[in-house]
Amino acid sequence: MRIFVSEYIAGGGMAGRPLPTSLLREGQAMHAAVVADLLAIPGCHVATTLDERQRVTSTLPPSPFLEVEYVDDATREQTAFYRLCIETDATLVIAPETGGELNRRAQHVVDLGRPTLNCESHAIDLCGDKLRLAEHLLNQGIATIRTHAVRANENPWDVFAGDCVVKPRDGAGSWLTFLIPDRDAISWDQIRSDMKAAEALESAIIQPYIAGDSLSVGCLCDSVGNIEVFPIARQRLNSPNFEYQGGRLPAELEHVAVAAIHELVRSTCKSIRGLRGYVGIDLLLPDASPINPLIVEINPRLTTSYVGYRKLCRNNIAERMLLLTSACESLPPLEWNSGSVTFDAAGDCQHHID
Repeated sequence: MRIFVSEYIAGGGMAGRPLPTSLLREGQAMHAAVVADLLAIPGCHVATTLDERQRVTSTLPPSPFLEVEYVDDATREQTAFYRLCIETDATLVIAPETGGELNRRAQHVVDLGRPTLNCESHAIDLCGDKLRLAEHLLNQGIATIRTHAVRANENPWDVFAGDCVVKPRDGAGSWLTFLIPDRDAISWDQIRSDMKAAEALESAIIQPYIAGDSLSVGCLCDSVGNIEVFPIARQRLNSPNFEYQGGRLPAELEHVAVAAIHELVRSTCKSIRGLRGYVGIDLLLPDASPINPLIVEINPRLTTSYVGYRKLCRNNIAERMLLLTSACESLPPLEWNSGSVTFDAAGDCQHHID
């Protein structure tokens, strides 16, 4: 078996252009982790690409079963991408939703008639659009944060009372995510300028700021509607712009809150046709209502939390992702170690045994 793992940022999709620091850090962590887990499967070979600039700093595990193709040009990366999709038994795409990149690359695999470990295109498209996703969830009666498109000459406080959050409609991670204090025109002018310079203002969204616990949870979805929910993780976010610093799992929460989150996650996944394989969901547990979680966003792809989950799980999650593509019946649930795992955005982990 030969699997192609295509990570967009570190893998050469942006060769010849400056690499975004935070997305590169997280991409490298996910890339190295899932490649290591695939290589741990007996008889599994892995092919991948790397930006030539990552040759020295790469954290990919050394292995005779790992083939790395270095690229110094985005066109060469694209050529290698198509070729490796065709030559291998299945492809896993790791890419940000920004600009439709994740959907575009995942769809390329399907268009080539090759097996994919990613979600279906319409699910990626919906989850990658935070405004459409919020509208979908509200229409389905699923608790989420109210979301409004930024409009010309409109201030955040014209839409929502109190502090607000502004972010790109298709952003990944904490890219261009800002907290705007209530009626702070100076901050809003600066943020608007920054987003305009990044060509993200016209597709920006506004949400009310809600104080609470920032959480995330991974899950595995199969083609017949089975959803396996992982332990809940507490996110570490730097103020004021929500820069992702990693997390700790499992989060210490009241049983009633855990049950509510599991129910919300299952309802959310069932409401979106085409979620397949690994899916990451960001949630908020409001201080004002700590047993009523809210969906923040859905990542229809591998997320950085994977680096923590793989340390806590007794099974090989990547192997389970492969099995889901051909399983005809429900698989036994994953088993989890005791204790907890803390991890940072670069993939460094510590396992704490109780």
